[in-house]
Amino acid sequence: MKKNSLVLLLVTLLLSLVACVPDKNDEPTNPDVFIEPTAIAIAPEQESIIIKEGEQIAINPILTPSNATKSALTWQSNNNKVCKVDQDGVITGVGYGKTVVIAMYGSLQATVVVRVEASERKYELIWEDNFDGNSLNMANWSYKTGTNFGNQEKQYCTEGTNNAYVRDGYLHIEAKKESYQGCNYTSARLESKDKVKICYGKVEARISVPSGAGTWPAFWMMPNDNAYGAWPTSGEIDIMEHWGREPQIVSHAVHTGNANGMGNHWSSKYNISNMENNFHTFGIEWIDNYENGLDAIIFTLDGEVKARTTQIKNGTFRDWPFDKDFYIILNLAIGGSLGGAVNDAIFNSPVIMKVDWVRMYKPVN
Repeated sequence: MKKNSLVLLLVTLLLSLVACVPDKNDEPTNPDVFIEPTAIAIAPEQESIIIKEGEQIAINPILTPSNATKSALTWQSNNNKVCKVDQDGVITGVGYGKTVVIAMYGSLQATVVVRVEASERKYELIWEDNFDGNSLNMANWSYKTGTNFGNQEKQYCTEGTNNAYVRDGYLHIEAKKESYQGCNYTSARLESKDKVKICYGKVEARISVPSGAGTWPAFWMMPNDNAYGAWPTSGEIDIMEHWGREPQIVSHAVHTGNANGMGNHWSSKYNISNMENNFHTFGIEWIDNYENGLDAIIFTLDGEVKARTTQIKNGTFRDWPFDKDFYIILNLAIGGSLGGAVNDAIFNSPVIMKVDWVRMYKPVN
């Protein structure tokens, strides 16, 4: 090889290496982006972004080879109802939910998961029962009477004011140790079936649960018409369950045809130090098209999000039957599969579940 040719080759290689070193003055404003040779890449730290509705954030991926230009990128949001992205890579939060933003350069691409949190989801109150007056409003509620509701509960649920009554602005559901219809305990179960129901929106109740081993108060929802078939195929939403044998625990759950109380159902529970004999607000936000077009149910305690469960992608009604009307149930069970062994000494004082109010809201778009 001639000397001049060798010098020319070395100069060319040196210039090529220099060209691949980014100028510090051209470093991106986002420090989480890294360079991956012959690719478009976004650092793991930025693979998930949380922004508010109306908020914006710029994504600054680095392209190699060095002669690539950002203007050659194309951008795409998989759900423009959640966030939009312009051709400069600026993401704008549009509505609550989660989706994916894709940056493409030829056959190369990088993805960012974007969750948009609403500064405040907007709802309109459509129904409430504040339990004013001296009697239960039967336009809202019906008594579910009997025993053995499938959970080996020990009480007989009665109709009338022996176990469910309105007093001092509260609904009282009182369990008693007394013999009735072959059972050693009585209590009550109230339902809004065919009277008050909802599909999507927000449902809340302010409740004080009793203490004592064997108590099992619950605030939950069942499908009004069983459109997909008998339990568990048409679903169940347990907004609040408490077991006196675990005084500081509150539980949420959903049951479906493929995941239910007979195996592998979704549930979440956590500790709250002042759970018993204190009022707390338990609720759900039941949201249509929350993440990538999928529905979600978000569980709240005193307005704070505690858990969420989301519809399964490409699932069927056996995985997510929650697109039909559901009604409310308020009850106080004794014993049973979750209530556990009953300590009869708890009945030395009144065993009462108190409900201050129950409310339903529809979403405001």
